[in-house]
Amino acid sequence: MVKDLGKGVAPTCSKGPATGTTKPPIRPKLDKVYTHLCTASRPLLPSSLSILPKDVGEDDEGEARWIPLSSAPAYYPIRQWLTTMEELIKHPELNSSNILRAEILEEEDFELFPSNSESSDGGGGNIGRNPFRKDGESGGEEPSPRSFRVGGYRLGKRIRRKILPRRPGLDWSMNQECQFFEVRRDSEASSDHDEKEKEEEEEGGLTEAVVVYTPIMSGERHDNIPTTEEVKGGVYDGFPQSPKQIPFYHPRVRSIAFRYISSHPSSEEDGKTSPSIPSQTQSTKVEAEDIATTSATPSHPSPPQPKVFGKIRIEVVLFPSNEKEDLFRKGQGCSPSEPESFYLPPSHRLQRISLSLLQTIHTMSWGRMNNYKKRVHHDQIVPREAYQDLYLRLKERHASRICNDWREATDPKKHVFEDLGIAAFIMLLWKDTFPPRTREEVERDCNVGGHEGGLGEREADLWGRPPGGFVDIGCGNGLLVHILNQEGYKGYGIDLRARKSWDAYPYPKADLRVESLRPHEIVLSTIQGVVEDERGKVGGGGGGGGGYPFPKGCFLLGNHADELTPWMPLLATCPDLGDDDGVEGGERGGGGRRVEGENVKLVEDYHCQGYISIPCCPFELCGKKFTKSKWKVDEGTVSERFPTTTGREEKERKRISELIQETISRIRLGPVGNPGESDPLSRNLAFLTKMSQSSLDLGWKVEKEALRIPSTRNWCIVGRSRIWDLDIFPSASYSSSSQASDGREEEGSSWREEFKRNSKSQIRERILESTDQAFESGWKARVPEGNAGKAVREEEARGGDGS
Repeated sequence: MVKDLGKGVAPTCSKGPATGTTKPPIRPKLDKVYTHLCTASRPLLPSSLSILPKDVGEDDEGEARWIPLSSAPAYYPIRQWLTTMEELIKHPELNSSNILRAEILEEEDFELFPSNSESSDGGGGNIGRNPFRKDGESGGEEPSPRSFRVGGYRLGKRIRRKILPRRPGLDWSMNQECQFFEVRRDSEASSDHDEKEKEEEEEGGLTEAVVVYTPIMSGERHDNIPTTEEVKGGVYDGFPQSPKQIPFYHPRVRSIAFRYISSHPSSEEDGKTSPSIPSQTQSTKVEAEDIATTSATPSHPSPPQPKVFGKIRIEVVLFPSNEKEDLFRKGQGCSPSEPESFYLPPSHRLQRISLSLLQTIHTMSWGRMNNYKKRVHHDQIVPREAYQDLYLRLKERHASRICNDWREATDPKKHVFEDLGIAAFIMLLWKDTFPPRTREEVERDCNVGGHEGGLGEREADLWGRPPGGFVDIGCGNGLLVHILNQEGYKGYGIDLRARKSWDAYPYPKADLRVESLRPHEIVLSTIQGVVEDERGKVGGGGGGGGGYPFPKGCFLLGNHADELTPWMPLLATCPDLGDDDGVEGGERGGGGRRVEGENVKLVEDYHCQGYISIPCCPFELCGKKFTKSKWKVDEGTVSERFPTTTGREEKERKRISELIQETISRIRLGPVGNPGESDPLSRNLAFLTKMSQSSLDLGWKVEKEALRIPSTRNWCIVGRSRIWDLDIFPSASYSSSSQASDGREEEGSSWREEFKRNSKSQIRERILESTDQAFESGWKARVPEGNAGKAVREEEARGGDGS
């Protein structure tokens, strides 16, 4: 049977009308997948190719028998396919959304060993017949995997991995042995081949490759794994003994093989796009007939077809129970009395899985052959493994409770899982940014903060965090603040109105406040006195937090802050533009708020330790909608934000040049753009680019990340270190001589201080200019709703300005 997954095949490539440049070829549709295959077709996979034990097989010799499940044409060379299979082994989550990731336990590559080495048993035994036998156990010596060659298949590589489920409460982890086998063309038989085939042999000479997956019990205890009483039979060497012991994310088979069979038709010519038809010795009769029926007719010429390099087949080993009879019985017209035919309807789960696997392999291999480049790279700031593990723990602790008590009209699943992902990212970001806490600090916080339990209740208790806590600007439903408070992080959120969910959060209550920010007044009152002093006028409050409403040592959060999004880098920068920080650590925060703890550890003693902004709706500083669809990155402007390289040594010039190019690439990152390519048209990308440029203009090192959250607005901009704090200035490590080292360190310190002083002066001017323009354009703070804004509205009604 042929499963039609698409209509027709698009042309492989085309040329632009003006430039004549070749466009990337369009991926052909996987329009023919064969699901009715004959078990007696040649070549069959050797039974010994699996590591499954012989005593549980199904054929006459007591060995596992491979059954073809589905097949499809391969529009890519065998080398591209092998690379794709290796990537899928390391990233099985690309095959199933129910898989979290894989951990590689063992990996051996046997490419450097002779390809003509035979196994000591003549090639008739199982590969790795008992991989669980420990050293010293009886059973005789078995040949090394490096020497195995079974029926022409040579073992080239093996990988043992552990697959972790995305839902550990429902599924369990499973180990899996992954083996790569290859068949190479005989050098003597290839002596009569034409020049083109010889060139192909020089590239590897592979005619067939097989990748075998064999599930193995991981030894994990899980409530959903059937016990031995529920499953008949004994446990053989740790292999699953029943389909019930296979987790949901894996096909319920004992082993699964992916075969690539190359086709070498003699009629192929250079650049011809007619489909290649595998020979009858490598194909079933039904496949050849189906290909023949698709040939062009004079009245209906077929469109140009991409080259077919071979075919892909998926074969499985079923469990030795009634599973095979059940599968045959569910087929159309097939029964155990017809052993040479095997067919499953497309609606069967095993068949659906095979079609999905073929489609994934087809998409990835075609993209790899045509130099596909990934658009978005995740996990640039926070490691993926740490993030996924923490997210699952937070989800287990909070998700069910919050969803059940949700008071808002919006979908709880969207908000809950999104904020859990953001919380996990922020916690790991702070862990990497700030020094770890002492046990005394943790115990004091547990006693003062009112959290139940003591040290060790949460894995993040000893992790670093902002010494002044966090402030979530525009916190909305307050869920992010609630999660961080529950995990022991101090901080509060502000918004224009209270939400229904605020009062529903359990003890300890989240610190959520109804306030209205006037960012232009905060910025001006914080830095305007400093600017006037430098211009020879009367100074005001000075720098260091005068009039700054947030605690000293705080970290600002802007999760979809709307009109306040463009103000986030300004609010995080303005209190640190003066030479005098104004407030002693541990005494009080700006605006009179007290900071817990006597010894507040600050990074460079900055009043604001950094910020993270997750933009959503684009706004200008003046409060109007941002409407531009393109924002050009000026490389000259970016270079001006870094120290000048005039008169510096080669090592210093090279380092600064690398940082400039790295910064330009980060600024251009976004949901559409790629580093180094011209800026595409996208309002979302243009706004992200502008916000990144603004962060750099205010002295922050640009860091961007595509968060793993269920949202189309998942990009965040992080500011946690200043340009003048980067490792670009000479230090004692530049020279081995003690005297020279002291001189270089002193020179580097002087250079850094001069650059820092000049940068701060320029940043003050930029902030003052931007704030004045925003105020003149009609910026007006939104008034809090309800009783919190009643006094402001009454004053405005009397003609006041509400300030």
